[in-house]
Amino acid sequence: MLPGGAEQARMISTQRRDALLPAVRGLLFDGAPIPTERLGEIHAPTLIFGHPDDAMHPLRSAELIRDSIPGASLQFVDSAEYWQQHPDEFCQLVASFIKAESTGAQQQI
Repeated sequence: MLPGGAEQARMISTQRRDALLPAVRGLLFDGAPIPTERLGEIHAPTLIFGHPDDAMHPLRSAELIRDSIPGASLQFVDSAEYWQQHPDEFCQLVASFIKAESTGAQQQI
C-alpha cells in the first residue's frame, strides 16, 4: 500500500515499531496530513535531511518544512544510500549542528 514496493517495505521493516506504527497508522487510516500551516510555530533548532528519490518524503516536502520553520536547515544528498556510505560525515554534520545550536543558546542566556 505504500509507495516504493518491496524495497520500501524492507526499509520500513528495519525501523523501530513503537516509533513507526503510529505514523503509518496515521497515514493509512486517519489520513491526517501534517498541518503545514502550523510549522512556523516550531521554534526549536531543526535539521532536515532529504534526497530526490524518497517516495514517502519527497524532496519538495523537505523544502516546504525548511521554508516554513524559522531557521531550519536542509541537508540535501543525491541518494538514500549516501549517509550509509558516509557515516562519519553524517555524524560530524549532526554534531556540528548540535554544537552550533548549543553555543547559540548559551549566548542568548
